[in-house]
Amino acid sequence: MEGEPVKEEGVEMQDAVVVSTGAGGAGLVGIAQILGGSTEIHVKQKIPKLEACSGGCCEVKNTYAITQGTDGKGEVLLEAKEESKCIDRHCCKPVHSRSMYVYPPGTGKEQALLTIDHPGCECVCCSAAKPGVGFGGACMECCTDGINVYDGYVEGKPGALEGNLISSIKQPVMGGGCTPTLVVDGKTYVEGPMLFGGWSECCFDSSFTLSTAPGKSGDIASFKHLKPKDIGGACREACTDSDNYGITFAAEATAEQKADALASAILVDYM
Repeated sequence: MEGEPVKEEGVEMQDAVVVSTGAGGAGLVGIAQILGGSTEIHVKQKIPKLEACSGGCCEVKNTYAITQGTDGKGEVLLEAKEESKCIDRHCCKPVHSRSMYVYPPGTGKEQALLTIDHPGCECVCCSAAKPGVGFGGACMECCTDGINVYDGYVEGKPGALEGNLISSIKQPVMGGGCTPTLVVDGKTYVEGPMLFGGWSECCFDSSFTLSTAPGKSGDIASFKHLKPKDIGGACREACTDSDNYGITFAAEATAEQKADALASAILVDYM
């Protein structure tokens, strides 16, 4: 009827969800529809049998399942899969160039809602996006780590993608000092504990926050790398790259901010 507001097809469910603070696109609308009502999600890296059997010597493409809740037993909301060159995975891990596609369960990367691109090292250094990542600390811009988050499916060479950019998540020079820090679009901040990673992951949860200002307020989201619950879980983490993250969103978090939190958790997993 004349005078009634016209709803775009496929987004009528999002009347109460703020999709974005600036960026936009069909993929971000899809993220809003899937994660709009979720305050807690669990990110679990799947365990490749070949990598487990080889004790981590055979590095395969990372895959993740994103589920409702924080225990990994809820409904599967999203899946994610890495694309990278085999030689780079084996010779340059964990700082190799790679792309990560996030898509609804049961589909594939061509239906990706988000594309997460990690510029890193490659065996042919002259063509690498960031040949110094992971080897020189974070004392210079060429040595700092980071990812770019794009709307929808972006095809191309991992580490050198171009598309509808949603967010750029970067490690600052010097890495934040005693407070490991990532900066999202120069306006929000991921901050973590002074020490994390390595064997500590088998004993302790490591907590990170996504905040609108430095200080670990977590007013956008918080996420934890979860320690193994039993001996079997500890063995899996020791022999593979398998990790688990629980993410809690603030009630007013936008779809863009939820995408940033998810991408940040994956970047922390890389690091």
